Amino acid sequence: MGGRIAAVLAGMEGVKVQYLVLDGAPLATIPGFLRNIMKKNYLSIIDKSKQRDPKVIENCKRVFLPERYLENFLKIADRIEVQSIYNIMESVFDQFEYRTYDGGIKILFMHGTKGNEMISRKAAVKMKKANPQTEIRCFKGYAHAQLACFEINKWIKEVSGFIES
Repeated sequence: MGGRIAAVLAGMEGVKVQYLVLDGAPLATIPGFLRNIMKKNYLSIIDKSKQRDPKVIENCKRVFLPERYLENFLKIADRIEVQSIYNIMESVFDQFEYRTYDGGIKILFMHGTKGNEMISRKAAVKMKKANPQTEIRCFKGYAHAQLACFEINKWIKEVSGFIES
């Protein structure tokens, strides 16, 4: 949801932005049937996390978040309501208007190639069409925000290099 919030704020009148960095932002509406599949998937992950299912916990640590964040994730999972998951999914995949930003804004759109990153890749292409100054960087074999979560120094180097260029 952070990428969507940043992209909307960058386009608001009176808001001055020099750099917009989007990391796997799925700025796209997806069909209802696919949205429902994703909701069920996330509900299952949360439910199994509440039950401390070893397979789900290991999978989370391997592809979703570093182990150092696991305790915080489980605290959230224990308290999150089904309706909250539905609300999150609806807000993430709600209609997004690609607008042309002020030409002075530099945009970096990073995405991976695993899982739902196909949606982010399409969003990056649409962002570049609306804003030709957009630089797209694809990280093959990476899942959503994997670089930021698991290789923070590499993520910082990518973003710093973009800002300094």
